[in-house]
Amino acid sequence: MFKKIIAFLLVFALAAVLCSCENIFPSSESGDEDGNVPAETEPAEEEKGLGEDAWMASVSANTIVQDEGITTAFIKEWYEDHTVYAAYPMVENLDAVSEELKQFAVESIEGYESTLPAEPEWDTDKPEFTMIYEPFTYEDTAIGFKFVTYSDNGSTRVVNRIDTFVYDKGSGEKLALSDLFKEDSDYLTEVSEASALRLEDDPVLSQYKDDEKIASGLKAEEVNFSRFVLDGGALKFYFNAGQIAVPEAGSFEVSIPLTELDSIKGSVLKGKSAIDAAAVVVMPDYFKTAEGDMEPFSIEGIDPMNDKVIALTFDDGPSPSTTPIVLEALKAHNAKATFFMVGQNAKEYPDTVKQVYDAGMEIGNHSYTHPDFYKMDYDGMAQELDKTNAVIKEATGKSPIIFRAPYGNVTAEAAQQYGRLSVYWTVDTLDWKNRDVQMNHDNTVGEAYDGALVLMHDIHPETASAVESIVSDLTAKGYKLITVSQLVQVLLARGQDPTWRLGRDALTSRVTEETEETENQTENN
Repeated sequence: MFKKIIAFLLVFALAAVLCSCENIFPSSESGDEDGNVPAETEPAEEEKGLGEDAWMASVSANTIVQDEGITTAFIKEWYEDHTVYAAYPMVENLDAVSEELKQFAVESIEGYESTLPAEPEWDTDKPEFTMIYEPFTYEDTAIGFKFVTYSDNGSTRVVNRIDTFVYDKGSGEKLALSDLFKEDSDYLTEVSEASALRLEDDPVLSQYKDDEKIASGLKAEEVNFSRFVLDGGALKFYFNAGQIAVPEAGSFEVSIPLTELDSIKGSVLKGKSAIDAAAVVVMPDYFKTAEGDMEPFSIEGIDPMNDKVIALTFDDGPSPSTTPIVLEALKAHNAKATFFMVGQNAKEYPDTVKQVYDAGMEIGNHSYTHPDFYKMDYDGMAQELDKTNAVIKEATGKSPIIFRAPYGNVTAEAAQQYGRLSVYWTVDTLDWKNRDVQMNHDNTVGEAYDGALVLMHDIHPETASAVESIVSDLTAKGYKLITVSQLVQVLLARGQDPTWRLGRDALTSRVTEETEETENQTENN
């Protein structure tokens, strides 16, 4: 579609300036005989000497209506000493965008005309200015425009200069390259390296190879990558003549798939805004609450598509000696976590249960006596969970709405029948086994990834001592530490199914290590 539009505009431009097709964008910088154009036919009287008022009056009569809400308008000037032909877009429902693009065209023409000599200095080539554009749309995220300009003022010729504009498709806000990448990411280095890799085998660049110019033109600086558009599933960059090679080499472009850019925002990658993504989350049935239930934590303040998130979880508590240490570390970094409590411990230490709840943490059910649900019928499992819910409600006034089976052992059928969110894990720190502060830290931070659900145990002193450095390092890496119910909503907003939600049997990916422990070791999970 776009190719047809551009082809049409090129033909129209040819007719307007009455040039041969070989020389509409001549490759000569000097305007020598290879760049000459034939003499024009005298234009019709009404097309001669159109001023700015006449341009605007003629716009409505000189338009092409295109698909996707874009209309092409033209600016045409025919003077004795020069000709002008420019096409620019008008975008439906984005008046400010249309006005900015029109002003770009007008100011480009004015800038060109200010360089015309008072007295003609050419022999055969009459000065001319030609501008065309190509539109790009990307999902619901962005709309962009690539302008290509050829100009000749009689002494200086500019061939195929490229300028780009990219806008948020919904708001019309103009987007800089930095707006497409995660905050604090080293995105310039990433696009610089990706561009250099794709230009390595370019035959034209190889012919005019200049290592110093390439290094300078591809240096990780915003100005070097300011000409870009989102084209389908790729980020396309343009480098004007003279930026990475001698001017005679012309302009260059590279196209980098969005999936190859680690720093790209999730909202850009998925082609939708973070606000829209959060708004469409439908609370699943297992989050439906009754009077007296705890509520799932809100994801207000979390950008599901762009924030890196991790849910830390702590099993087998509470412990009056170690759980408060964990809470202090979390509080110091404004971090959240989820505590899966064993009912018999919660009954013995209700004040610690209340302390966790009052600290703004999420509480989950981890059975009453830590049995293996694989070896129990459904009624036995339900009794274990119901008894623990009652104990936690007695301490906090609310019942948990999530649970984790001991050892992660619960059938999908039993979990679904119980009707509450069953929670497995995707990163097992093995803290119960290692009992080593540094190892606990390394196993957690080293295995961390966006969307991870981490298993630890707040009853072990070595774990409690490691949490401060774990939380500090994860937040320094840009992670937001959130609760399990928040993680579920984030994953749903991203269009992902939390595969761990029905226990070990339903987990299909990203489990770092499964642990099979003795049946009577109640402190394992």
